[in-house]
Amino acid sequence: MNEGNCRTEADHYGVYSGYQDNTKAQWGRIQDNCQDFRPWNNIDWHSWVSASGIQAIIHTIMSETETVGLYALRTTANREDQVMDFIASHAKKKKLGVYSVIRPHGMRGYIFVEARDRNEAEQACVKVPYARGVLPKEIDYNEIDHMLDTTKKVEVNMQKNDVVEIISGAFKGEKAKITRFDKTKEEVVVELLEAAVPIPITLKIDAVKVIRREEASDDSDDDSDDDD
Repeated sequence: MNEGNCRTEADHYGVYSGYQDNTKAQWGRIQDNCQDFRPWNNIDWHSWVSASGIQAIIHTIMSETETVGLYALRTTANREDQVMDFIASHAKKKKLGVYSVIRPHGMRGYIFVEARDRNEAEQACVKVPYARGVLPKEIDYNEIDHMLDTTKKVEVNMQKNDVVEIISGAFKGEKAKITRFDKTKEEVVVELLEAAVPIPITLKIDAVKVIRREEASDDSDDDSDDDD
């Protein structure tokens, strides 16, 4: 099998996020929030090291004559990552022609499945919790190209001890305090302000908005002295 130019990189979040095989795949710019995997048939292994030094293994499975399509899958909002994990597991167990699962950054209620055909994409979604069906029309790669471009970084103005309002998910409307902020994973760990027992809750940063910034303790002491 012709190995081709098989190369992959980590995106700016520092996670394994995609693949490129110019001779066997039609898509080489999957860079953000992507599950990339291969079934266990017809495998040629290739090792790689990303720019950040992360080592991983990828393998080429497609013959020159196979085609690849991109299909949109509706999901329950805020369950996209769970659906991706289930599909990845199903595709490997069933040895389906599914090559990647993509969640464009910021998109809710949809993920994209790169597969040999629509039937393979649908088979990977059978009995998957929170999956609500594959759309009938194949998606053109250019339609999601702009959503996968991670060259522009968005600065997030959050920090520990900020008071936030949860704007999506099961705790929508609740107020909480940030106890940890992981910029790499784009996650915050918060504790609900009105909970009787503080329980850490991990949320994506786009699930909260800052409503109050706690002042540093030194500044508070200085203000108290001035008032006296």
